[in-house]
Amino acid sequence: AKVMQNAYFVISTFNNERLIRQSGAFLLSGSINIPLNKSDYGASRIEKSSCSLNSQFASERIIIPAGSKESLLEELNFYNINQGALFPELEHQMAYIKYSMCKSNVRSASSFEKIDFDAIKAEESKEGVEIAESVVKEELVDKAIYDIVSQYISDDAIKQNVLRIITRQTEYIDWANKEATISDLRRKIKRSLSLQSISSDVATQSARNMVSQLVNLYVKK
Repeated sequence: AKVMQNAYFVISTFNNERLIRQSGAFLLSGSINIPLNKSDYGASRIEKSSCSLNSQFASERIIIPAGSKESLLEELNFYNINQGALFPELEHQMAYIKYSMCKSNVRSASSFEKIDFDAIKAEESKEGVEIAESVVKEELVDKAIYDIVSQYISDDAIKQNVLRIITRQTEYIDWANKEATISDLRRKIKRSLSLQSISSDVATQSARNMVSQLVNLYVKK
């Protein structure tokens, strides 16, 4: 009876995509009445009932102003907590894409121009130019990363810590899941800066700027 009349926090098996993405858990309310038959406890009945779970939680409340909704959504998105990450269904993925497009400065598309590769190849062959993929040497990439970080951090110890984070995060870039990769890199850089008594706003903006420049660097690479 004591077990059946308690409330529990239940971690389920992650057997579907939504549970996996949300690390889902549940509340199990033991709202079961057990009128005891004291003369014969085995004959006591079990009955369904209803109750409020409010008594199971602290009475303290956090009131979030309605005007803070947009800024909170942006901050959660910084940590890759958004509709696209939490809900695998197509409609939620499309809603997040729409939200992202509305928040970004999207320039108008230019007219499509198809490249005439045959003409380019003929011209390069004529000039004796061999077509090859441009390769950026690793030492030049390392210097470019160092220069990017140096724009925002002057302290050598903090700079070296952020460089180590970038090295670990960009060793194997998963471009198929790039939003999560980029978000994770921003989050770790921000956390590193915040631990060094740098204000949250400055740490957030610096992390955003650094990662934006790093992405551009790796895309060119």
